[in-house]
Amino acid sequence: MTKAFTRTVDISYVLIFYVGFQAGRYYLENRIQELGFVVVLTLYAFGAIKLAMQRADVKWSIWFWTTPLVISYPMVISSVTYYLHTGSNVFYSFFAAREFLIIYLAPTIFFMYKLGYPIERLEKIFVISLTLVIINYLFFYSILDLAAMKRGANLYVSQQVTWDAWRGYRLKPPTTGIFLGTSYCLIMITQKIELIKKVGVIILLSMLLFCWYILVQRTQIATIIVSFVLFAILFSRPSRINLLIFSLPVVVLAILLFSGKFLNIFFEEDITRKVTARICLQSISENPLLGYGTASWKGISYADIFGKQFYPSDIGLLGVVFKYGVLGVGIYLYILVLLMYRSVTTNLYYVFYNKKINPLLMSLVIWMIGVSVNTILVPAFMDMKGLILVSFIIGITACYRDKFLLNIKIKNKV
Repeated sequence: MTKAFTRTVDISYVLIFYVGFQAGRYYLENRIQELGFVVVLTLYAFGAIKLAMQRADVKWSIWFWTTPLVISYPMVISSVTYYLHTGSNVFYSFFAAREFLIIYLAPTIFFMYKLGYPIERLEKIFVISLTLVIINYLFFYSILDLAAMKRGANLYVSQQVTWDAWRGYRLKPPTTGIFLGTSYCLIMITQKIELIKKVGVIILLSMLLFCWYILVQRTQIATIIVSFVLFAILFSRPSRINLLIFSLPVVVLAILLFSGKFLNIFFEEDITRKVTARICLQSISENPLLGYGTASWKGISYADIFGKQFYPSDIGLLGVVFKYGVLGVGIYLYILVLLMYRSVTTNLYYVFYNKKINPLLMSLVIWMIGVSVNTILVPAFMDMKGLILVSFIIGITACYRDKFLLNIKIKNKV
């Protein structure tokens, strides 16, 4: 891979991560998102063609065909399902689900790695992109008139601002990026690194803490603390996995016992969620396998059918079952377990082979723990901010696993 092409890939990754964390949502109605999709698909196609021509030993076809197969469920099958229920234009639903196109980043990362793009460079670009996303958020928070945006006639713009009597007007944040960045900085600050890097980490952590001060998201802050504790207890060493396996049935039983009561309290606090949940349960009983399908703001929307107070995206995993059915939520949970397994094992293998920790890999494990804890209430993989990390985890763990296997083969030959 030439230096010029490496720099091109650098710029492409920065744009993709910037778009993936929804940093462009504050201007031009997030039209930069479409550019991000074009860049991802271009790199994906280039990598697949290049590997097919130059590297016969790489099983690129598995990546090439599996990705569109996975994406076809939320984008094609769910769109057709919604059409069969409502008669709405299939293409409206198809393009409403276009965020899933970011999943093409997973094979793209592996293709670029096989063409000579270093994993370490990818990690640096990811951290730089994350820093840009945080700076971007603070910049727009400081210059935008949030009250005017919330009261404005433009629906999309008004949706980027939230308001409550306690916290006032808040610009919707890149919560996933703030969570991951905070975890990364807290880990990095404990490592022996160069002074200039430590200063940079402290500056980034200061910006992140200011973001938390603005947002006052107590649930997310508590999730970070719990995730760090669970990581130390269950995932910091291979021997701790036995404790996880032993305690897992107890945890599942506790969730089944208390989830019903907790959900009742959760819905009683919000009448809109309660009404939405009731409608969803009725719909699921009628359409259990494939669900009701994906709607769009254009054409026939959910509000046109179920009323203006119907928001399935606000009721957690139940909303996923409503949209995609039992089959869809089954795929979701399988991907959740797969990502947890890959992130944990890759982190442990890295420590074993390199005799040191990788702050980014550890941060991804901590994020996955947080996602798993909150899955019932907040299914993180159903929007762009979660999907970008799903793709990144699959891609970077595949690269590291391939690297570890190559090291084992070299040692066996010696």
